[in-house]
Amino acid sequence: MNPVELQALIDHVGPAAAARFADDFLDLLEDRLSRANDALGQSDPVAALNAVLILKASSAMLGAEQLTLYCSGLEVELRGQRIPHAGALARLAADFASALHAVAGAFPRDAIVPVPAL
Repeated sequence: MNPVELQALIDHVGPAAAARFADDFLDLLEDRLSRANDALGQSDPVAALNAVLILKASSAMLGAEQLTLYCSGLEVELRGQRIPHAGALARLAADFASALHAVAGAFPRDAIVPVPAL
């Protein structure tokens, strides 16, 4: 985990929004992994690329370097019309989620402001 990237996010959007983003990332992580794995398993390159890009972008914003690099490799394979096996995706995401939970302790719990419903 790259704390510089996480700090850049905090500096850019503020601690409340960064905490909310991290919390949302964790809430959505299992679904995002399932979508990527399902699409790869069904040899659906469009859905797989979409899922991998979403996971890559959100991981990069939070400083998940290994997860971001792995998603970048999957992206290269998918853009080359190859359907890779996700392999280490779930393990990397689990490792990152554990690290992010630890970092989340740095955010004051009152920093996470609920998003108002429209």
